[in-house]
Amino acid sequence: MSDHSPRDEEAWSWVIQMDRPTWGTPEENDLQLWLASDPRNHGALLEAEAMWEALGLSREKTVSTKHEPLPKRKWSFMAASIVLLVAAVVGGIGIWTGPREYGTEIGEIRRVPLADGSVAAINTASLIDVEVEVDRRRIRLIEGEAFFQVSKDKERPFIVEAGPIRVQAVGTAFAVRRLDKGAEVLVKEGVVRAWTQGAEGAALRLAAGERAIVSDNAAIDKDSASLVSVDQKLAWRHGNVEFVNETVSSAARELNRYNQRKLLILDPSIGNEKFVGIFRTDDPEGFAMAIKESLSARVRVTEEDRILIDRGNRD
Repeated sequence: MSDHSPRDEEAWSWVIQMDRPTWGTPEENDLQLWLASDPRNHGALLEAEAMWEALGLSREKTVSTKHEPLPKRKWSFMAASIVLLVAAVVGGIGIWTGPREYGTEIGEIRRVPLADGSVAAINTASLIDVEVEVDRRRIRLIEGEAFFQVSKDKERPFIVEAGPIRVQAVGTAFAVRRLDKGAEVLVKEGVVRAWTQGAEGAALRLAAGERAIVSDNAAIDKDSASLVSVDQKLAWRHGNVEFVNETVSSAARELNRYNQRKLLILDPSIGNEKFVGIFRTDDPEGFAMAIKESLSARVRVTEEDRILIDRGNRD
């Protein structure tokens, strides 16, 4: 029972690395290359992530921060421990974990494996509460935005709650963003159902490439988009924001979600201009310089650490 493959060892090595605070874009790129090298790697990683979470080894409980991989002799012990855990906990009833909160600070993006094998990517300044039970999987989006890659389990519905909004999936990939008086739902793969609590009869079906704004009062605004635009909206998972025919003001507001240094567009004629561009989420200065060059704008940084953009002679 303790036999394991090199693929399993690699998957566990990736999980250990992902849980370190030093994880960043270079490591993420290396991981994506490993996943792309063999379709079986994705399944191995999901299994390792789920077991890591079930064992309670996430960063909050991890003391060691050494960067050396686990010695090979320790893998057999870990594999045996995992098998015993899964046999005892999964054995016909499914994994159960009590409520757990996961949050991010401004500018932080976090990837969290859930106990059922699903994975959540949590966007900037966001907070989720996760509860995996024997008959359901409930995620409460308290604030912000999160993307979910859902492990298939028809016996346990996967439901995201955002205020009174409910979004249910079986095995799919989708994002939910909490708004002032509703929630935005964006589907990348599969199908989800979305509704407002108390108006279940008006539940909306959303398929891959579709987006909807579901309001707290049960009104629904649905549109259909290409998968390209879905990926654009989800570019934050890779540390980017992509704008296509977006107004400068709207783009500035989006970048402000990720940064303490805020962009302020002082001239409405600049704010209403539309443009196309890709920027790092942590680079408001690069955005300001691009607007300066393309629209002959003036850029100033205040003592309060604000980036002001208005009309004026180019420096």
